[in-house]
This record gives sequence, structure tokens and C-alpha cells, in this order.
Amino acid sequence: MYVFKIHILSLVAGVFLGVLLVVSAGRIQGGESGVRADFISNRENDICRLEGFGAAEDLECGKVRWSYGPEATVEFFLAAKNQVREMLLVYKLVSPLDGQDLEIIFNGKTILRQEDLPGASAWDKWYGKALSLQPKLGTNTVVFRVSKWNGHDGSIASEDSRPLSLLFQKLSLFPK
Repeated sequence: MYVFKIHILSLVAGVFLGVLLVVSAGRIQGGESGVRADFISNRENDICRLEGFGAAEDLECGKVRWSYGPEATVEFFLAAKNQVREMLLVYKLVSPLDGQDLEIIFNGKTILRQEDLPGASAWDKWYGKALSLQPKLGTNTVVFRVSKWNGHDGSIASEDSRPLSLLFQKLSLFPK
């Protein structure tokens, strides 16, 4: 009986350690220091979630991820008070559609509004920022809202039916 219990505890500990290593080996982590996430390399886990984004792709400019119109969402969860601290949202993006309007909303409040972004037919007009966020305990949401996307007030790729709007080369979140 005791041998059986030891084997079960060893198995449970091994599975937990394996899950911990898998999450840490990826680029999305949570812990006392808060959430750390690279959303270009990884999509989501039980701490962070993306909605309205395509899968990571390799293009001539490197590894990227498309956001879809009219909005794409990054959601992250802080379970402990010691995780609630100022965070940075860092992004680098390009809009293939000329005159694109971008609004970034954090927990229901507009934190950035950029109007009339220049369209880029090549990879020469990347637009990047690091925005400071004051998260709360529980669920936090960042929304990227756009005015144009493929098939709505513009065309990026007529043969592609996805509602492509912004192309991200960098999209990460980490404690400041």
C-alpha cells in the first residue's frame, strides 16, 4: 500500500514538474513577478489568451502574427496580489491598409488612439510602442480595435478571406 502511494505521488510530482517545464520553456509565464508573454512565438495558456489573432507565420520580415478586424484581444489573468504591478505592453506592427485608425483599450479605457496610420506595401513602415499598464487582480483585457481590414474598407490579399488588419512583428507583455 505504501509503495503504491509513493509511486502515485512520484507520478503526480513528475507530471506537475513536466507541465511547469513546458510552460517555462514556452514564452508565457506567470508567477510572483506577474505575467511574461511573447505572443509572436506563443499563442496562449491558462494565464494568457488571444482572440482575433491568426497563427504565427514566417514571412520575409521574420516571424509575425496577423490581427483580425474589427478587433483583436489579449487577455491575461492575475491570481495573486503580488502579481499586480505595473506592466509593459510592447508591440511593433505595420498596417498594409493606408489610413488605418488604431485604438488600444485596456480594461475598458482607451489608452492610445492613432489615426491615419500610413499603409505599407513593404516592411518599411513599422510602428512600435511600449505602453505602461496598471493591471488589476483577476482578468485584464487589451483590445486592438481598427477601422479597416481585408474585405472591409480595403483589401490586403483578395485571395485570402481572413479579415487581416495589422501585422505584428512584436507583441509582448511583462512586468515593468
